[in-house]
Amino acid sequence: VFAHYDASLFSRLTPKHFALLGLAVKVHFPETAGELAGLARQFAEEGHPEVGFEYLAAWLYFHELAHTGVSLPGGVEPRECTGILANAADGSVLHAANMDQAPLQVRNLTIRVRFLDAANRTVFEGVDWYTLLSTGVSRAVRRGCVSLQENWRHA
Repeated sequence: VFAHYDASLFSRLTPKHFALLGLAVKVHFPETAGELAGLARQFAEEGHPEVGFEYLAAWLYFHELAHTGVSLPGGVEPRECTGILANAADGSVLHAANMDQAPLQVRNLTIRVRFLDAANRTVFEGVDWYTLLSTGVSRAVRRGCVSLQENWRHA
């Protein structure tokens, strides 16, 4: 997964891009910046200094970057996703979706997250396919209110 996106996306970023992404995280998400700096130190201690703070900051913006021409200049990788809402016989609503990502192995990396308010109450739940190094989720549900999904669709 990392090798795929290093070749298809991150290799196309310049040192200036990485520096700007790192600065954006430090300015706008200082707590996250501290966590990424700690992760980078741990990677370095384990013999992987190439996984530095700015590289991790770029992963934080992976989803946004993957929707740009930086990902595949002159075109985009063919991928689409599909979602469906269905009413069950008992009146409940079901939301199912797929995410056509590349490489195929990444489709097996699914996480479920719950966002809590200060009183520890669930604000909404979400599902995504990649790591917590993300700026959001691609599917979110607030029970009794809304179910949202993003779609990648390129013609």
